[in-house]
Amino acid sequence: MDPSYASAYNARGWALYLMGRYEEALVDAERAVALAPTSAYHFGTQGHVLAALGRTSEALAAFERGMAVGDGRWIGDYQKALTRHGYYKGDSDGDYDPAVRVALEACLEAGCRVVR
Repeated sequence: MDPSYASAYNARGWALYLMGRYEEALVDAERAVALAPTSAYHFGTQGHVLAALGRTSEALAAFERGMAVGDGRWIGDYQKALTRHGYYKGDSDGDYDPAVRVALEACLEAGCRVVR
C-alpha cells in the first residue's frame, strides 16, 4: 500500500476516536503507523486510542515511540498538556525524564486526552 495513505488513515482514526468508535479507530491508527513509522503524529493517535481502550501500557509505549521519532518539541508539548491536566509540575524543556513518564502514565490511566 502507498505510504501517502498514512495521513488519511490517521485522520480517519482520529475522527473515529472522537466518535468513541475505538476499535475501528485502532485499526486505522495502526495502519497509519505501519505506513509511516517515523510520524510522531500517528503514534500520538495510536496512543490516544489505546488509552481509550484501557490499554495503558501499550498507549504509553506508543507515545514513547512518537517522542523517539519526533523532536524535543513533542516532549515539550506533552509536558505542557500534562501540566494543564495537573499531572506534571516540571519545566517544559523537552526532556523525557522519569517525572514526565510518571505524569504521562497517570494521565493515561485516568483517561485524560493528552493533547488535541
